[in-house]
Amino acid sequence: MFGSFGGLPLHPLMVHAVVIFVMTSAVGVIALAIRPNWRHRYGGLLVLVSLVSVASTWLAVESGNVLTTVPGLGSTGHAEGGTLLLVLVVPLALLTALMYALDRRWMVQVNKHGDLYRVTHARQPMSLTVIAFVAILAAVAVIVQTGIVGHSGAEATWSEVVVPD
Repeated sequence: MFGSFGGLPLHPLMVHAVVIFVMTSAVGVIALAIRPNWRHRYGGLLVLVSLVSVASTWLAVESGNVLTTVPGLGSTGHAEGGTLLLVLVVPLALLTALMYALDRRWMVQVNKHGDLYRVTHARQPMSLTVIAFVAILAAVAVIVQTGIVGHSGAEATWSEVVVPD
């Protein structure tokens, strides 16, 4: 089921989605953790991007597992790194959703016209600050692991190829 799409191996297609969505999610979490005023406007979109990053990472891991069954293909270290990335991306998505939901609960109110607005004169609760800090740590871990997995995959793919100078 996860082996190919349109006659091409699915894994190389999915890793591009992982890089785009996981990195966008991680950088977005850092931005919204540092700039709380942006959460009201961009938080919902970031939650969606985070969910897509989880789905694309899972599809990349599953499609990569199919490739490891082909003799001569696959790298155990790369596969383990991809699984670890999935383990890191899921909590990042949960922290993103939690940060957004709590920000909406504590920092967003409704005006007399029924429009939502962010309370700017109030300080955010300490628990929200802690969640934002943990989200930053998770995002940094995801960024680092994405780089490690990408490098090991490129190395496994291209190590035998001789590139002319």
